[in-house]
Amino acid sequence: MPLQTILLFTGSYFLFFALLLLAKKRGANRITTVNGHLVSSPLLLWLHLAGVLLFGLLPFCFSGGLLFSFFYISTGRPAPTMICVFLFLVTLWLAPRLAQKQGQKFSSEAWVASPTPLFLGLYFFLRLLFIAAYEVWFRGLLLQESIAVLGTLWAVVLNTGFYTLLHLVNDKREWLLCIPFGTLLCILCIWQQAVWPAVFIHLALTMGYVMTFVKKHILYTHFYAHPPHRRIRFHRSPSRERA
Repeated sequence: MPLQTILLFTGSYFLFFALLLLAKKRGANRITTVNGHLVSSPLLLWLHLAGVLLFGLLPFCFSGGLLFSFFYISTGRPAPTMICVFLFLVTLWLAPRLAQKQGQKFSSEAWVASPTPLFLGLYFFLRLLFIAAYEVWFRGLLLQESIAVLGTLWAVVLNTGFYTLLHLVNDKREWLLCIPFGTLLCILCIWQQAVWPAVFIHLALTMGYVMTFVKKHILYTHFYAHPPHRRIRFHRSPSRERA
């Protein structure tokens, strides 16, 4: 592996990891807190923008157009594509239900305040770009270069290890689940010989999960915490009815 590539990978990864630790310290590393509150800190948006630049734009400048091949769909081998699409649909169906189940554990106080529509719009836009850049970096560039140097098995181990390390700032259950999830995404991308399975499955998981929480916050804020005024009904007086 060329020295320039090694410096690119390590620089991008550890710089983002440092920014992630800073955001964690200020409670802005993710849109939802452990108590179910939505975060509206601008630092959360800057963290995602930094991820897009470090995992997306910077590697793209040194890839020589290699990233375009990561979205290849094989027409001669339909089985990998069909299984990847099936897992994407399963994730798309399952993620909101898992979020709904977790949301039942939170008290009603967690649903009172919501970020502004502008903040949420910017967050979802940057989140989409971030997940795409993130997966192209992990399951595309890093995985491919690692396979060439270490072989498939150790490349998957290294990839999943670095992926899990970024999630250590979250709760134990999440980073433990990153091990099978990250391994599965590596296997699918190697089998499909493209990175789009990881991009779409990860997007289905994170967007379905987060949008369920956001929807519940908005519904609670507008219809439960501040219920609409009841309609005032006017009744005729008994004397007017007799007349």
